[in-house]
Amino acid sequence: CSERARLLSIRKTTDPTGRAKFPSATSVTSFCATNSPMAKEGEEAKVEVDLVNRDPNQLNGHLKVAFEDVLGEPEHAHSIDCLWRNSYGCFTGGKNCCYKFVSVLSGLCIALCWGCTFAMVAFYNIWCITPCTKVFKIFIGVFREMWETYWDCCVGAKCKALGYCFSRIKVEQGK
Repeated sequence: CSERARLLSIRKTTDPTGRAKFPSATSVTSFCATNSPMAKEGEEAKVEVDLVNRDPNQLNGHLKVAFEDVLGEPEHAHSIDCLWRNSYGCFTGGKNCCYKFVSVLSGLCIALCWGCTFAMVAFYNIWCITPCTKVFKIFIGVFREMWETYWDCCVGAKCKALGYCFSRIKVEQGK
């Protein structure tokens, strides 16, 4: 399924305006869902990647790196229009080329590294932390019962006796 999905995502067509058009994530999803060995009979596996909105949770909303967000000339200090237009082109083109170059060189490796990191975090939580927490809760439950017994027998009895002694005291306010 992953090989077929990769081939579908690489094959591109053009729409009537001549712009490149890639297959939708739905077509890849429907192929994978029907041919996936992991999907149970009558059940579809849902795998979608939104190629338009790549940060739906606004994880990196603080990164504003558009030309207008970084550079600006105040009203009384304008350079010539040709320079400003070409500066915009150089900034945008350089930023896009550099980002894509660095992403191509290291994006897959870094994604794999983060995937493995989160897999290890999940593994550690499932196989180590949760069982240790359960053992701790069992032991602390026994300790809690012992503590409650001690408190009821020793401290509670003394508090009840003192309460009984002081219950006969009456305080009156004089005028």
